[in-house]
Amino acid sequence: MSTLDKLIYHLKDIRKQSYLRTSYDFKIACIGIGNHSIHNIYPVLDYLKVPIKYIVTHSRSNANTINTHYESVIGTSDIDVALSDNEVRGVVICANPKAHF
Repeated sequence: MSTLDKLIYHLKDIRKQSYLRTSYDFKIACIGIGNHSIHNIYPVLDYLKVPIKYIVTHSRSNANTINTHYESVIGTSDIDVALSDNEVRGVVICANPKAHF
């Protein structure tokens, strides 16, 4: 490996380590909890340590399950609760593309 390659590798590693130590100082709400979000979106958000405050679901039953199993997340079937919270600074739409609008 040349000196230039070593330098490039070192700088990329510094950038990667900085990114991995990033913490988010805001909370988000997620709308939807379908198959795609459970297997793809939520694991990525968890890995990045993005603080989810709300998960908005279609059914009250799913919201109750979220409240029972995830103490740091509020499950709700009322989107207005999540959208009116001043701590929430972003929304991730995890619903079927047909439901986005």
